[in-house]
Amino acid sequence: MKTQKKILLALIVGLQLLTLPAFAKNTVLIDRTTQSAAEQLDIQIPADVPPGHHEVQIEVSDDAGIVSAQTIYFCKTDKGIIKWDDLCPGELAPYDPSKDPKGVTGLAVAAFALLSAVGGSIASSSSSSDSGGSSDGSGTPEPDTDQSSLEAIEAGELRRHKRKAGWGDKARTWRFPLTWLTDREFGLAANQFSRFSPLMHRLIIDGTYLRAMVGSLGFLIYPFAIFIGFKALDANNWNALPTTVGLTMVGIAVGLFDAYAGFAAAYVFFIGNLVQGNLDSRHHILTVVGFAMLWFVPGLMASAFRPIRREVKNFADFWERATDYAIATLLMGWGVQKLVLALGGLSGYKVPLMAEANKIAIFAGAILIIRFILEEIATYSYAVRVDSLHVEEEETGPRHHLYVTIFRAVIFNLTAELFIGNSVELWFGTALFLIPSIIEAYATQMPNSQFMGKLLPTGAVKTVAMILIGTYFANALGSEIKDPHQYLRSAFVVLTIPTVIIGAMYALASSERDASTWQKTVARKHAYRLLGIVVYIILFNIVKGVDVMGAVRGWFGA
Repeated sequence: MKTQKKILLALIVGLQLLTLPAFAKNTVLIDRTTQSAAEQLDIQIPADVPPGHHEVQIEVSDDAGIVSAQTIYFCKTDKGIIKWDDLCPGELAPYDPSKDPKGVTGLAVAAFALLSAVGGSIASSSSSSDSGGSSDGSGTPEPDTDQSSLEAIEAGELRRHKRKAGWGDKARTWRFPLTWLTDREFGLAANQFSRFSPLMHRLIIDGTYLRAMVGSLGFLIYPFAIFIGFKALDANNWNALPTTVGLTMVGIAVGLFDAYAGFAAAYVFFIGNLVQGNLDSRHHILTVVGFAMLWFVPGLMASAFRPIRREVKNFADFWERATDYAIATLLMGWGVQKLVLALGGLSGYKVPLMAEANKIAIFAGAILIIRFILEEIATYSYAVRVDSLHVEEEETGPRHHLYVTIFRAVIFNLTAELFIGNSVELWFGTALFLIPSIIEAYATQMPNSQFMGKLLPTGAVKTVAMILIGTYFANALGSEIKDPHQYLRSAFVVLTIPTVIIGAMYALASSERDASTWQKTVARKHAYRLLGIVVYIILFNIVKGVDVMGAVRGWFGA
């Protein structure tokens, strides 16, 4: 067992060293030029160009002689300094989605893939109800949760493991005064919210591992979270804008250690803007909500991708735990990166935080690794304490599903309108968006296909498939439509259609999956793990910004 633990530790460390650099790219891209990339191009701006915002046209040719045109926007300050990020001192440059159509469609592809993975607005496959969860060929088990029951963001269930008392259960680390009170109040709150808001239930129980280890001392994270919320408001002069990079990172860290504490910070930030009268436009409302989500959604997102808590009994479990670390860190960091980049469309400005999206993603991934390690300590050393704080989730009625469906559709419509404008395509896409939820609501009354349930991929394989399909359609459409406004509107519908079809298939597929099938023979075990490595490599390159579809076409000479 000691040898297996060393192998697991080496594998986890190696995977994390591979994962985090995926966000630390510094590549000159034809469709998105950063401050440093533009400076490396050594573009000479005439001295007689007046201060203000301008644009410059460049052409880039590849080895095949194909020339691509690109518009780069910049600002010239009063002192004659060229700012290639188009941000002049003391102002925020307007964000125009039509000037970055590929970036916007990239966000759309990522959003559909992430929502499908976490069960957000797309009907996803139901998971197994056993304690081990189900699994796919990527080494990615589906989280144990009723994925139709949670609100805008769904989170994987915190698994309950029955174990003998560990050394921590007998230690003094959790025997602080009023521990009994915090245990009782959090348990009662989680139980009450479970009846009508599974999301709030999940938020409240997220910090059980922390309270299991340090008792009432864990409550101190909440005053600190509230302080962060007020500090963010003060740093913004109480304006409806994202706060500084440092405070953003601290808030993300708080939310990853305890999602409910992150929600407390986000709540203070939202209420502060509401009281100040800043929520007077759709841009302001969605900016505040979108930024606030950074403080409590990443932890829920990670637990939806992979189990935050898992008991390891053999080497097969070791392998799964290693992929928990690798895939959850990669996908959660990627999701954080996309949330930050989406703030441009939500706010209508090129907010400075967008330039730090990769740095924030790396930081979030590092904090998630620490959260995983703390969960390991709690699972094995404070097993009885963790189990005693667990609160089962109650089932919600069909009316709750209706409310959630309507809420998702409204948010989907309001957000998409900021990127593509009010159009026929917007409303048609919104109508399509509702189809999987409607099918899911009546799925129990329809025949479920066991064949489809076994055929459809889950976990990371499903996410990769969604990304590749979306990227293919976006690229195909981009080669046909040159007008950026029409391209964005058309892409919105085109990207929604395959997502809806896939979502409907998952809603009608049988949820019965035999995870042990892949483990029955030595050959299948090796194939299972090899496929997991392949999927991870593909995800790594997608997160890094590599055009995977283009690379595949190049390999086959297409």
